[in-house]
Amino acid sequence: MIKVNSQAIYSGMNHFTRGKIVGELHMHLAEYIPDKLDLKPFFPLSIRLEIHIPPNYEGVKMLKGKLSWKQPKDLHEPRWDADNQWLWIKAFQDTLKEKGAIPEDNVMWIPDTGRITFVPVSNIDKRKLVYVITRHQSKWKKTWIKYFGFFNK
Repeated sequence: MIKVNSQAIYSGMNHFTRGKIVGELHMHLAEYIPDKLDLKPFFPLSIRLEIHIPPNYEGVKMLKGKLSWKQPKDLHEPRWDADNQWLWIKAFQDTLKEKGAIPEDNVMWIPDTGRITFVPVSNIDKRKLVYVITRHQSKWKKTWIKYFGFFNK
């Protein structure tokens, strides 16, 4: 078991290990995506992620196969970057494609993505990922119709 950190996974691992980790993320996320989910009527999409974790996330570790964590002190100053969690968005969009909820995960279908919002929680047991999927801004409707022939209602 490892703590997901996109920077460490993509810059410090060989491609076999990285592939195994990403495959596990896809399988994990697939459990939470309904089999018959069809997002096509809402294209193009905007996808963002809320990551609900304790402010001292940098101190969460796996020791002897168990999660090690201490309650954060008041006025804790975090040392981790929210943008290092981008792999969760990438894996989610790949998994949406694998499950048939979207035809592709490219910019034609998902032009607005990658925003990560940190939401502090008081206990590691309250951690969760919340994916917020909405329609892309309608101010781009004419452009989408011109280049791609669609902008669903």
